[in-house]
Amino acid sequence: MNSARIAMVTPYWFPVRGGITTYVAELAAELRQSSSAEVHVLARDGGAPGAKTLGGTATEFAKRATTELATIRPDVVHAHAHWYTLVAALRHRRRHPGTRVVFTLHTPFPRRGPWKRHGLKLLMSQADFLTGVSAELLSRTLRTHRPRVRTRVTYGGVSVRPTGEGGTETFRREYGL
Repeated sequence: MNSARIAMVTPYWFPVRGGITTYVAELAAELRQSSSAEVHVLARDGGAPGAKTLGGTATEFAKRATTELATIRPDVVHAHAHWYTLVAALRHRRRHPGTRVVFTLHTPFPRRGPWKRHGLKLLMSQADFLTGVSAELLSRTLRTHRPRVRTRVTYGGVSVRPTGEGGTETFRREYGL
């Protein structure tokens, strides 16, 4: 059985620090570890190993990412945060109709005029799935833009190293538990 090919398209990669970078890096690492998925990360800004950095303006990046996606031929494109990542995913799917597109919201879109809001609605409505990293963010986006797409909240996780029995006993003694 062939493993799934997943491409994540993101505005940021290391050394750029922040929530989007961390979310994408941790999700990519977890998918690589817990499944047989082949995971590719395409970033606009960054440069550290683990992602292919494409640079350029938003429009240039969307074109470059679309070209890269044609090489990767992913089964799923997971676009993150910005409109131009979603544009690249949707352009790829137009040429490869079997591709699934997921778009994850990380921050609210800036307040825009009615035509730009409508444009974002149309873009988001073309995704197979729209996720938000919080219920409030997803709810606000749905109220403002009204995309017609399946949705889900996908909270950011927390990396926790398991402790041994000695660490647990020390913690209990220290806090009187």
